[in-house]
Amino acid sequence: MVDLNNIAKVAQETFKYATGAFYGHVGLRSLGVGLIYDGIRYAIFDEQEKLFDTVSGLVYVLTHECDIDADNQRAFNNYVLICPIINLETIVSEFAMIKSDDYIINITKDLVSDKIFRALYFPPYDSEQIPQGGVLYLNQIASTHVSAFGEAEARPICALSSYAQQIVDLKLQNHLFRPKAESLR
Repeated sequence: MVDLNNIAKVAQETFKYATGAFYGHVGLRSLGVGLIYDGIRYAIFDEQEKLFDTVSGLVYVLTHECDIDADNQRAFNNYVLICPIINLETIVSEFAMIKSDDYIINITKDLVSDKIFRALYFPPYDSEQIPQGGVLYLNQIASTHVSAFGEAEARPICALSSYAQQIVDLKLQNHLFRPKAESLR
């Protein structure tokens, strides 16, 4: 059985970015890009039911604050793009049911060294929220209504630093704008 603490240690030792410069305090920042919230409701696909279900969890906000500001009276400012953050513990426990320990260690190394284009590892933050680190899985980008951030269970956790936001932006740019592998002719 794979040891989560060992995997977390491998992740922290292999992470290619500066962990100490990754997070900052939310402070008085308004809802918008770069913030991490917990308790946000979003849709997720249930493979067994073949339907979308709603869950509540940890998310990274992708929408710029001016595009969702309630004081900004313009159309199309009521939905927020978010990307769920999956705790490393959840990923390890799911892989442990179907993959070998060596596979889990190797995929962790690939993930934290930024070799997997559709996912980005976030280093640990706070012993309750992202204790072993988490994964921003870019193929799970979703939207939720702006009112979800006003619900009682919704709470800001932290903000990414400018340094970390640049890493996320580059990752998104590569993921979303990479040239098609097959010719369109």
